Amino acid sequence: MEQHVRQQTEWKVTQGLTRLYVFCLSAVAIFTLAGQILIQRSLSDLLDDAHIVNIAGRQRMLSQLLTKRSVLLAYPDRFKDTESYRKDFAEQLRLWKESHEGLRNGTLTGKKVIQVKKSAPLDSMFVRLEVHFNLMYKAFEVVEKGGQGMPEALSVILGNERAFLETMDNIVFQFDFETQKRVDRVKNIEFMLAVLTFVVLFIEGVFIFRPVVEYTGEMFRAITQSEASQKQANDQLQIVNQYLREAQEALMQSTEEKLEMQRHEARVRASSLLEGQEEERKRLARELHDGIGQMLTGIRLHIEQLQDVPFSSERQRRNYEELRQLIVETIESTRQVSFNLMPSVLYDFGVEAAIRILCERAARDSGIEVEFKSRPGRKRIPENAGIGLYRITQEALNNCLKHAKAQYVEVSLIQEKDRVRLRIHDDGKGFDLKKLKARKGSLIGSGLRNMQVRAELLGGKLQILSKTGEGTEISASLPM
Repeated sequence: MEQHVRQQTEWKVTQGLTRLYVFCLSAVAIFTLAGQILIQRSLSDLLDDAHIVNIAGRQRMLSQLLTKRSVLLAYPDRFKDTESYRKDFAEQLRLWKESHEGLRNGTLTGKKVIQVKKSAPLDSMFVRLEVHFNLMYKAFEVVEKGGQGMPEALSVILGNERAFLETMDNIVFQFDFETQKRVDRVKNIEFMLAVLTFVVLFIEGVFIFRPVVEYTGEMFRAITQSEASQKQANDQLQIVNQYLREAQEALMQSTEEKLEMQRHEARVRASSLLEGQEEERKRLARELHDGIGQMLTGIRLHIEQLQDVPFSSERQRRNYEELRQLIVETIESTRQVSFNLMPSVLYDFGVEAAIRILCERAARDSGIEVEFKSRPGRKRIPENAGIGLYRITQEALNNCLKHAKAQYVEVSLIQEKDRVRLRIHDDGKGFDLKKLKARKGSLIGSGLRNMQVRAELLGGKLQILSKTGEGTEISASLPM
């Protein structure tokens, strides 16, 4: 009942964190997308505004160019090649008029139709400009056609040119001023979106990632405590073994029945300790996989949904990538701890598949060549024997990778009619077995004794052959 209540509580906490996380990520995505849309629209508007300012500036240049050529065409006897200027005069006059009417009416045509953003000051300026423009345009038409009225037309042009240029300057400055105001407004909106994004990220870190990190810490502390409990159980097992040896020497003269009873009791106690260890490992592995493993996987799935969302700055992109990599590494570490405690493949597919994966991981993590060979039989190896063979292989590979300095390890599992044989051989530095047994407190010696006890409790035998400089071979034979 208590475990069910705890599972319900964890599920509710997970659901709450997930909903909050989805909300925060959605808010970040919306703010980021809104910022990008605003920037793209602003850039498009800025390009249009730049084109408008360019057209307005060109009006000044065209008016001056037309005035200069009007002077040349009005006095052809004073200047050379004046007729060459008359060819382009009509086209320039047409462009000057079209640009003026587009700016005045609010629509510029050409390769792209651009709407001119008008304001009350601009409308007032164009009203004043219209008088000078009309007078100059009519005079330019007279110059274009030629005839007796050219001196009077030139006088009108020169009389209105200065006022036209001054008013046109004011219009250009007004266009530039209003464009700058629009840019400042967009910058303020973008700044507000950035502030909101950082606020949401801060809330996400405080209310989502910090609880997850705390929960992860609690789980790792529980694992550490479990390992301490396992070490204590191993120490107790060693004490029991020592007691059995001393009792065996003291009771050599006792009856065979009493001796057999004591051995049976010792096997029962040792078997109970090992069974308790395996159950504790299974429970912790299940809690890691079903609890924190599912939570981390859910977080990873949600955060990868933001992978294609554009970010407003490279710094946000880097923060996102660092966060995603941290979650991936945490998931991998949790899976590794869960697999070391109790691999599910051992129960689903048997000891052969579990030992094969164990060898592949050992080779990948250490860089040493670990080769696995197997010859399966028709019957599946019993669960207790499979767990014993897996733990013996795990302990042997651990000693080999840490102490043997080997370059090659061979693991073979051969299933016969009524027995299964396991062999682990390495080309490492080896050791003196007698000296190792005499040395108390040795980690290697403790691991070898644990393997020996496991094999004996399962009714089998374990043999260790090693010489200094010639490698080590561990062979175990268990009944089916």
